[in-house]
Amino acid sequence: ALLVAKIRLPLVTGAHLAAVLWGGWLLTCLVFFSLAGFFHAYYMILLAPGLAGAVGLAVAAVPLEWQGRRGAIAALLVVAAVLTISFQMYLAGTLGVSAWWINAAALVFCAGGLAVVLSLLPLPRQSLWRAGGSGLALLALAIIPLGWSALTVADTGSTGMLPSAYSGRQSFGRGPGDGGGSLAPENSSLLDYLQANTADTRYLVAVPSANNGAQYVLATGRPVLYMGGFTGSDPVIDAHGLSQLVADGELRYVLYGGSQRGDNQGISAWLQSTCNVVSSGTGSGGGLNAQARFAPGGASTLYDCK
Repeated sequence: ALLVAKIRLPLVTGAHLAAVLWGGWLLTCLVFFSLAGFFHAYYMILLAPGLAGAVGLAVAAVPLEWQGRRGAIAALLVVAAVLTISFQMYLAGTLGVSAWWINAAALVFCAGGLAVVLSLLPLPRQSLWRAGGSGLALLALAIIPLGWSALTVADTGSTGMLPSAYSGRQSFGRGPGDGGGSLAPENSSLLDYLQANTADTRYLVAVPSANNGAQYVLATGRPVLYMGGFTGSDPVIDAHGLSQLVADGELRYVLYGGSQRGDNQGISAWLQSTCNVVSSGTGSGGGLNAQARFAPGGASTLYDCK
């Protein structure tokens, strides 16, 4: 795309402006991921928009290069397409995936290549052969990424807090609300109790961190207040703020204690002086364990602050 449009300063053509945007995006991400000392693998999804923009630039250049008979650019695009689908199949092979859609991508790509070759022969409607061949090649390049993305979304067996791409192993079977695993029996009892007694409050419960409450959000779709942010180390709210939420009718229950990160002396003192511990057997069905094991933080106490 950059070779098709002549470079003039200041940059005014769409291709060059897009190259600055998406190329800068890619370069920034590549530098960051090369130097970052710690990051979760799923952060690399940030590469997707930049890669999509770069691919879009190449796709936009295809009609231009055919129209101008720029053989060098055409050869470069063909080589890039062959390398791309070969690398896709190589990655699938390293993970032991040999699904039908992997083979389908190769067949569609070969069909597209054949159509492009036929368009070079003195046959009628050469433009249709070229357009059809290019379309099939682009479709082939998208089959494996689309299949992989669909399997990633459908793979409800992966963890909800630290998602990862489909790894080539089938782990389907859980419901979409499980968030990567079924709740423990004591947590299910706690969840039922909270649902039954918080119909008129904004928050289902307040917990020390997102690590403690993510599974409850996934299971119910209800807001859960993370008092310490993602890991429990961020002071999102203090005892005064919690007291105000309770007074405003937005919060009633707080699950706190155990070995969870983010222990706050002010909040602990406020809970002990203001709120009541929910005892075992509380609720219409009974059997609620006040020392519910709220993974991964160990035993915690449920407080009723109404």
